[in-house]
Amino acid sequence: MNTYCNPIKRHGDFADPFVLRYNGKYYLYATNPDVRCWSSDDLVNWKPEGATVPEEEFPGLVPFAPEVVRWNGAFYMYTSPHGFGHYVLKSDSPTGPFRKITGNIGRSIDFSVFIDDDGRWYAYRADDRGIVGCKMDSPTEFGEEVLIGAYLHGWTEGPFVVKKDGKYHLTYTGNHFLSKGYRINAAVSDSPLGPYRDDPYNPVIVCTEGNVVGLGHSCTVLGPDLHTHYIVYHNLNPDKTRDLNIDPVVFTQERAYILGPTATPRPAPALPQWRRLRPVPQSVHRAFAEDVTLPGAGAAEFHMAAGEGIARYGISFTGADDIRLELDRAENTISVKNRLGLVVREKLLKDYDHEALHCIRVEYGGGLSVYMDNLLRLKANVSLGGCGASYYADGQFTIGSAAAHSADKETLHYPVPCLAPGSREICFDVTTRGTYQLLALECKACGEAIRVDGNVLPPDCVDRESDLAFYRCDLTADSHTLQMNAETVAIAPYYGSGCDAVSVRNIGPYDKVCGREKWSNGNISADLTVADCGEGWQAGVIFRAEHLADGGEGGDKRLGTNFFVGYRVCISEDRLQLWKHRYDETLLGEIPYDGGSHVSLQIIAAGNMISLRMNGKVILEYRDRRPILYGYVGFHARNCIITSGTIAPFRPAVPEENGGGSYDESTEKRIPPPEFQTG
Repeated sequence: MNTYCNPIKRHGDFADPFVLRYNGKYYLYATNPDVRCWSSDDLVNWKPEGATVPEEEFPGLVPFAPEVVRWNGAFYMYTSPHGFGHYVLKSDSPTGPFRKITGNIGRSIDFSVFIDDDGRWYAYRADDRGIVGCKMDSPTEFGEEVLIGAYLHGWTEGPFVVKKDGKYHLTYTGNHFLSKGYRINAAVSDSPLGPYRDDPYNPVIVCTEGNVVGLGHSCTVLGPDLHTHYIVYHNLNPDKTRDLNIDPVVFTQERAYILGPTATPRPAPALPQWRRLRPVPQSVHRAFAEDVTLPGAGAAEFHMAAGEGIARYGISFTGADDIRLELDRAENTISVKNRLGLVVREKLLKDYDHEALHCIRVEYGGGLSVYMDNLLRLKANVSLGGCGASYYADGQFTIGSAAAHSADKETLHYPVPCLAPGSREICFDVTTRGTYQLLALECKACGEAIRVDGNVLPPDCVDRESDLAFYRCDLTADSHTLQMNAETVAIAPYYGSGCDAVSVRNIGPYDKVCGREKWSNGNISADLTVADCGEGWQAGVIFRAEHLADGGEGGDKRLGTNFFVGYRVCISEDRLQLWKHRYDETLLGEIPYDGGSHVSLQIIAAGNMISLRMNGKVILEYRDRRPILYGYVGFHARNCIITSGTIAPFRPAVPEENGGGSYDESTEKRIPPPEFQTG
């Protein structure tokens, strides 16, 4: 199996990467002085193509976050030189040279353009209020802007929209590219301008530990197998340069599942089973047959342009039921025909240039879907399985690259930890032998046994009110399969039950301090005292906490007070509160508190249940339908000083109705109270 390992491209400053897919090849652009370009056949191996923007276009300035759109034979680049507004540039080649065709149109940084199936254009950009978007009247004309509902509680940038099965999937990034906590959020909408609904598991890409950190500013592109999409993003290096990363992404009606971020060897993007690369389009007269028999179900892609004066042209699929995909210049239509005649006809976009090279992609199996330049144009109840493919025209025409791949594509391998759609069999990769937890979320048949590598595994714990079930098993360092009937499945290492012994003195006014070990479940005894409390002060304990970072360029602790994934229990002037954090904060529960500047409490985190106790009594409980499964324990100060704090593991008392006693941390079993012990 061919593999790749992130970062896949280093030492070229691949900041804010954008990948254009054109005529069977990929073209990569990034933030650098002359917008250098690289090309690839497989998304992994890249060849330098040189500068695309002449120096005189933006003398002394660096074009930020360039993106390129191809339309009717022309390539349009959108970029912001040094962040001073935006310009539109144009070229007749993906490798340039690109020349300005507008003046400065303003509008902040990070323009991204999306074209919908109906041919309408939309533009998105960064803003400190969140991502804004607008309709476009042409490649150079922009309408009134609106907020689309994507906000990272501060500067928000790097938008990118892709449409899949009628849903609009957005990724966006924040807050500062020099922070380890630079991250990618995902959202979905029924409309290109929103409102977008945030993924409940955001951020979908974040990492603040190890060598591959500061992950952000992404785009998404269709892979070489014509089925799998890949998200492309950068990471931050110590010298502030940025490298290139890719990972697969799976879209559903509700969310995008990212198979990452990864920094270990992963299966390389699958190449098509059949492919003919023609980077220089080939001129043909009347007919040309490709040497291909299309798979029974799958996708195929062709590139074709009509010569001057050609009235009708298209692709003939010969087989049991001969099918023709025909374009008519005079009528400006595309039709599907069989031996009996017309099956379906649709109008092409009104400005369709028949003499420009266009991409024609067909997806077939349970019917036929035809995409022109990635825009869905028509559907028909026919199949192309087993057919050959030939181009035809009533004169001269041009063909480009072509490819075909079966719908029975190679299985995607989900890296652990991961979130995955649970309604299908999935393959997941374990890199370290040990105990793992599998969680069925939004479970339709909560409590059913699942199958891991074909073996039946009953649940450890079921919470039908929350529609979830926990499973646990030992796994080897290998690839494994899972069959589970749930909306979403989470797979993660099981780090055991317990907590570090952590002590702090005089931390704050804005600090996060954690132990060194990760834990899944925990029985935490915490004691802390607070002083020098300012307005809105809070002091407490964080647990199952991971991906800790600070704001700004990585040193603003106040801005980064919520920059982590995990839970927090805190006291304030008159409240004791339980919060959940995913680089934001959500209040899960609270009670009045009049204990002043000192608190002593116990936290029990078991599965999706969080229980808070004082003096042996339960004071607050919460069941999380989408629990965070593991992380560190530690302290959190907000506008105050924690003068002293200690965290230690404890054995929680078992309620009298359950026999009393306590729990053994190592076995997670009940120890009877002294009067019932023997020997």
